[in-house]
Amino acid sequence: MRSSRIGRLRLGLAIAIPAAVLLVTAPARAGQNRRGAPPPAAAQPAAEAVTVYLSPAAVRQVQLALKAAGFAPDRTDGLWGDGTAKALKQFQDKKGLDLSGHANLMTLTALGLSPLLDGEAAAQAGEPLSKEAIAAGGTPLYISPASVRKIQIGLQQKALQAKSTTIPGNILGVWHAGSEKAASEFQKTQGLAETGTPDLEAIHALGLDAMLSHPSPENVLMLTDDQAPFAGAEVQVGPALVQVIQQALEKRGAQPGAADGRWTKDTAEAVRRFQQAQGLTVTGNLNLETLRALGFSHPLPDLAQARPQS
Repeated sequence: MRSSRIGRLRLGLAIAIPAAVLLVTAPARAGQNRRGAPPPAAAQPAAEAVTVYLSPAAVRQVQLALKAAGFAPDRTDGLWGDGTAKALKQFQDKKGLDLSGHANLMTLTALGLSPLLDGEAAAQAGEPLSKEAIAAGGTPLYISPASVRKIQIGLQQKALQAKSTTIPGNILGVWHAGSEKAASEFQKTQGLAETGTPDLEAIHALGLDAMLSHPSPENVLMLTDDQAPFAGAEVQVGPALVQVIQQALEKRGAQPGAADGRWTKDTAEAVRRFQQAQGLTVTGNLNLETLRALGFSHPLPDLAQARPQS
């Protein structure tokens, strides 16, 4: 159980934040490599970013780990659903982690699943992956609210150093419009694509690579999910890193079309062909196992530092 001290701190933080701020701080959802309706046109970032996924096989490993830890999800077939999210949130609560209900880097480490972050192929012994799970493509990989807050603090520091008036504002771990604007300005000063997201290039430019490789779980004094719409933020790659991935696919004969940094139907089909050739679950989306097979031994930090070949 959490201490009353944490409860008091959370309550104090909740009172200190105006209700109007909480209403406008829903996490930004950018990236076209995902399912569901796109965000409204007004919310689209200046450049497209692409979401990194946990594969269906990796989702099944999360479900099995939750079951072994005593937090049984409703299924263990690789399909991420409400039952899995609920079990994950219960696990996060028990471990003192952010109550996001999403598969984030810190929670995977706490579950003893660090190898998944290196894209090691998830064992598929026992119950096979469901057709639904394969069709869904897995689940987006998240950065926890605590890590989002570190990114926001980094953006704030860079803005202050540059004497800029564009700072994130609310730095409690919600990726909101102020964060998006601050990230876009920082990316512009660094010569990066202005995605407005906490993508891998921006994280690298902020000197925060450590959070991408086996982050250490820790108790985080944050607001609970019923006090603010906290979810963290999806791990994203911007156009330059999409180009790196396209060039890697090209080298392996997967024919992704033009290596121009845009995630197109041709690129997704090339990913499908490559996954099939490698014996991976064929999803057509970007996941850690696919990145490892493309030559990124430690997918997130390695890709964050990669640059397109001229």
